[in-house]
Amino acid sequence: MCHTQPSARFPVDPQGEPYSAPAGFGLEGLVFGAGHRAPPALLIPDIYGMTPFYRGLAAHLARQAPVILLDPFASFGPLAQSTREAAFERRHRLDDRHYADALERLVRRIGARGVMGFCLGGNFVLELARRGSDRALLAVYPFPQGLPNVAPLAPPIDYLPKIETPVTILLGDTDASVGAENVEALAACVEGNPAVSLHIFRGVGHGFVTGLDSDEGPLRAAAEEALAIAERLFDPNQPAEPDFGPSA
Repeated sequence: MCHTQPSARFPVDPQGEPYSAPAGFGLEGLVFGAGHRAPPALLIPDIYGMTPFYRGLAAHLARQAPVILLDPFASFGPLAQSTREAAFERRHRLDDRHYADALERLVRRIGARGVMGFCLGGNFVLELARRGSDRALLAVYPFPQGLPNVAPLAPPIDYLPKIETPVTILLGDTDASVGAENVEALAACVEGNPAVSLHIFRGVGHGFVTGLDSDEGPLRAAAEEALAIAERLFDPNQPAEPDFGPSA
């Protein structure tokens, strides 16, 4: 599930510099490309946290502007084992509402250019859109039906039909983790809403961006398109609000 392994497409073993948000925010992570003058963008990983895949992706995207790879699970420590069970056990200890509040404040405080999130991170991005964040927002395989938590956020499928904040969403039509029925329901409910740019990639499922290393043509093509969208979002020379037409 999601991204635990490095990608050959990205830099090998990038470390980044430790990042601690200003006092009172309680957010930690790693910063890449700190020497750039452009406003930083934020990258929020899936339940496995700051894996080599996300370190590599952050380093790749930081070629022209700084990228802060956030660690939602910093206060809980690293995973004892890189297993789905261990990742979910740690994930369930995270207070989603509190983290979303801190994230919203941080985005404003540092003037973040944009925010990209995967899986659980994608739901935090959608929550920023619900709250009216004026940054470029990209959610990669989020859960339209919402996620259980001690402090659950509103299910995106309830508010996305009427949302006015631009947000781009990437999903595969065979995503077994999200559920194909939820992908279809999301497509139906946001149809006609110009604020939501929904890309549904045919024939791929959850975690399809790992297809960057695949020999399968369609899977690799979907992953390449997703990466191109992310590159434009994080490029300071591009408009702050990416103009990606909806695809389905």
